[in-house]
Amino acid sequence: MNCLKLGAILLTFFVVMQLHGGEMKIYKGDSTSWTNIILTYKDGKWYKGDSTSWTNVIYTYEKNKWYKGDSTSWTNVIYTYADGKLYQGDSTSWTKIILTWQNGKIYRGDSTSWTKIAFTVQDNKLYRGDSTSWTKIVLTFSEELRPGELLGLVYLLFQGECI
Repeated sequence: MNCLKLGAILLTFFVVMQLHGGEMKIYKGDSTSWTNIILTYKDGKWYKGDSTSWTNVIYTYEKNKWYKGDSTSWTNVIYTYADGKLYQGDSTSWTKIILTWQNGKIYRGDSTSWTKIAFTVQDNKLYRGDSTSWTKIVLTFSEELRPGELLGLVYLLFQGECI
């Protein structure tokens, strides 16, 4: 959990939830206590902490594009998801691939080599590396996330530090 810095999470975190109903919560670690809520999703918007006040919107998702803040202007696109890959900006060029998803694993770059496994996802939990040990739990989700949501989540939480 060394790489998880709450300040960085609140400033840079972003993930998509277009098809999920109601509110979704992201918790730090294995606990689902309200004190561990770091993000809330509602109506295509991601908010800091447990509040859904418009002043707390940090990211927006629409049509496989992640936007900074409350705007869906093309100038605010930060990531694009397509075909199991997370791309930098408004591009799907192979040179812009950041992360790859395959069979419950998140890989660095455009590789699915076991040496490139950054995280494992199972039972609404994100584990560090190629492990599902309770000691490796980084985040817990109140609902199941789809691959594109997970890739955005992981990169924004851990960009550069652990990946």
